Amino acid sequence: MAQLCYGVANAKKVTLEPPVGPVWPSYSRCLDVSPTKDTTYTLTVEDGQGHSMSQTVTLQVR
Repeated sequence: MAQLCYGVANAKKVTLEPPVGPVWPSYSRCLDVSPTKDTTYTLTVEDGQGHSMSQTVTLQVR
C-alpha cells in the first residue's frame, strides 16, 4: 500500500486517472492506493477559465 498525495490552489476541477477514489480541489489531500502492477497516475486540474495542467507519477510494484 502507498499514499498518493496532492495539493492544488485556485482549481475548480480535479481529476485523477486511473481513478482510485474521490478527488477535489485541496491544498493537501492523500489517497491510499494499492496497485498490483506498475501504475502511472495522472492528476489534472482545471481553473475557472478552462485552463488545465497535468502531472504524472509512476508507482513501481516490486
